[in-house]
Amino acid sequence: MISVRWSKVLRDMWLNRSRTLLAALAIAIGVFGVGSVLAGYAILTQEINTNFLATNPASAILYTDNADEKLAEYVEKQNGVSDAQARRVVMARILIGPDDWRRLLLFVIDDFNDLRISTFTLERGEWPPADREILIERSALPLINRRIGDIVVIQTQNNGQDHDLRVSGIVHDAGQSPGWVDNIAYGYITLNTLSWLGEAHTLNELTIVAAENTNVNDIALQVKDDLEDRGYNVSLVEIPNAGKHPQAGQMDSLLFLLEAFGILALILSSVLVTSTISALLTQQIRQIGVMKVIGARTYQIAGLYFGTVLLLGVAGLVIGIPAGIWAGRGFAAFTAKVLNFNITSDYIPHWVYAVQIFVGLSVPLLAAAFPVYRGSRITVQQAISDYGINKNQFGTNRIDAFVSGIRGISRPLLLSLRNAFRQRSRMLLTIGILAVGGATFMSAINVGASWTNTIDIAMAARHDDIEVKFSQPYPTDYVEKTVRAVPGVSSVESWVQTVAIRKKSDDTDDPTIIFTFTGVPPETDMISFPVIEGRWLQLDDTNALVVNHELLEAEGIKVGDRIMFKTGNKEMEWTVVGAVRELGARRRGQNIAASAYVNIDYLARITGMEDKTADIRIKTDKHSDAALKAMTQQLENQFDDAGLLRISVSPSTERLQVLKDHLIVIQMFLLAMAALVAAVGGLALASTMGINVMERAREFGIMRAIGASTDDVLQIVVVEGIVISVLSWLAAIVISRPLSVIIGNFAGNIFIRTDLEHVFPPFAVVAWLVLVIFIGTFASAYPAWRQARLPVQQVLAYG
Repeated sequence: MISVRWSKVLRDMWLNRSRTLLAALAIAIGVFGVGSVLAGYAILTQEINTNFLATNPASAILYTDNADEKLAEYVEKQNGVSDAQARRVVMARILIGPDDWRRLLLFVIDDFNDLRISTFTLERGEWPPADREILIERSALPLINRRIGDIVVIQTQNNGQDHDLRVSGIVHDAGQSPGWVDNIAYGYITLNTLSWLGEAHTLNELTIVAAENTNVNDIALQVKDDLEDRGYNVSLVEIPNAGKHPQAGQMDSLLFLLEAFGILALILSSVLVTSTISALLTQQIRQIGVMKVIGARTYQIAGLYFGTVLLLGVAGLVIGIPAGIWAGRGFAAFTAKVLNFNITSDYIPHWVYAVQIFVGLSVPLLAAAFPVYRGSRITVQQAISDYGINKNQFGTNRIDAFVSGIRGISRPLLLSLRNAFRQRSRMLLTIGILAVGGATFMSAINVGASWTNTIDIAMAARHDDIEVKFSQPYPTDYVEKTVRAVPGVSSVESWVQTVAIRKKSDDTDDPTIIFTFTGVPPETDMISFPVIEGRWLQLDDTNALVVNHELLEAEGIKVGDRIMFKTGNKEMEWTVVGAVRELGARRRGQNIAASAYVNIDYLARITGMEDKTADIRIKTDKHSDAALKAMTQQLENQFDDAGLLRISVSPSTERLQVLKDHLIVIQMFLLAMAALVAAVGGLALASTMGINVMERAREFGIMRAIGASTDDVLQIVVVEGIVISVLSWLAAIVISRPLSVIIGNFAGNIFIRTDLEHVFPPFAVVAWLVLVIFIGTFASAYPAWRQARLPVQQVLAYG
């Protein structure tokens, strides 16, 4: 048997079922937002680590002259090393269309059936690949558009001849960044296939896995010293991001941003609950007075309305939790596909359900606390003297006087304006919710435009049209003469690049970050990066460095620092003289792009590259995509005729597209969250208009009794809703600016480690105006239509 109190609660909810449904849906949307992101987070953080660690990733990679399994067996026996294996990685190119090449990383495996470190798994096809066959990593399939059994054309860096390989299988390598995002393909071949491609029949990388509870840096340097003592030349030691997927940090940050939007949607839905409960209390003031007359206490009355909120929360949870879990699993599956790992288990831990239940019940209860407290403390005299409609009449402040003073508009329109401002607190709540939704929507568009603008500005600082990387150094004069012979080339500039290792204070190598030193002419025409600290290179500079912004911010390097670096076999001190903002620098598989610029003459002298180059930048007369593609092919033919082997010939448009591809996922997630917040705003407006129509039922009845038509009532209410929508639009414009900057800078620092160059396109403002007017019209028309259908006698009996 249900008690009288709960019977009243249920009866009130049923009599106000439209309002109840809106409030429950609003809570459900908030719970859905929180739950979907939490469920996705729980799955993704577990699965990305599970996938990555299942590959047994290398703790360190040592580059040496001649690695083999005997050397690996020797290293494996050293203290602190749990496993070691030799391999080779070769830079190559793969033909994906007529005269269209893409970068290809070829992983050379000695024994595919004894793969223990940085492993990969066959998804379909044949294992192991036979000689003259290749396995392709699955994330590169959209890039190269090939299937099992197809023939692919390969060129390696030291051979330059076309070789046909048969695709024998598709593999999944969870340790690699998505190929389609980075515009690179990954292939896996045997050592015999490598020899057939014209490369040396040797392995040159030793991968090691450090034992548990050991310092990876110390173990890697210990192995390096040991190998050098045995006569091996270890040219480089690289420490990958041990134990973490390459994209894990970016994913965590993005999930944090999305969770913030989910919580925002829940908070806004709770504001709608506050409005709903306030309206219910206003409607039932006389009932509260009667209950107090017959002995009800304040806490008992408060308990009735808290019970209403609790039931609304439960209804929201019933809808929101299953929907949120379903969306979270879909979100996880999509993100896994984008980041190139598998979901092996979509199990949702219990804490995700617990958090949803806690916030779905507690946040609405907290939001309703003040109106319930205020309404339940009303005195009997105040309650009995209430007439069901707010006693605060229109015309009591300056805003009301301003509206009343408007001339030249029809009386129905003036009535709509007056009605919009009648319940100012409720109107302000609705405007606030819609404004936040609109600001979020506009911010998503603004961030996309700002991202594109930032990339465009960054690329404008790169004046080259084509970048060429040769497989070995060639005489500078010969290279430049060869390039200038191609019609349409306006200028060419030779650079020098080398890797550098930072020395620690104890004179040991710091292998955690591999630096790339690029030697450029101080008066270069190919780049003009904005200097953010210090100065650019000068003609008389020797050991002077200009670092990029990522090193300045992530590594704590400052202008004026003196840092010891090793380039080749030479160790010397370099002085940081400046820092520039540079986007698009290659990261070498690291979290940061450790790029530094030096005087080319000095770097060439200390590296033995005087009058030689393996890296050039070219300006052309025409800059369209079609023109650059044609120029690339002309250069390819020219290099073939000149006997110049190259790793890549890349138009600047490719580099630009790689940067812009990162935007797709960000903007899609932002728009999804904006839709959630905007949905809550639409429900808030529908609830507000429903309450307003209910409270003015007698007014509309009188209007209809003296001749007003159904269309007249509809027009008054719809215009009122549009007025509120337009006011929220104006507020959203104000909020969207700082919100766009905050979100944009957060996203920028996740993916490109810099604040965005912000722009605020008018399209975002106009798009939200159209959308919010549609929301206002739809949210107002239905309650007005319902009211207009009621008989006049029933309406006049209201109250």
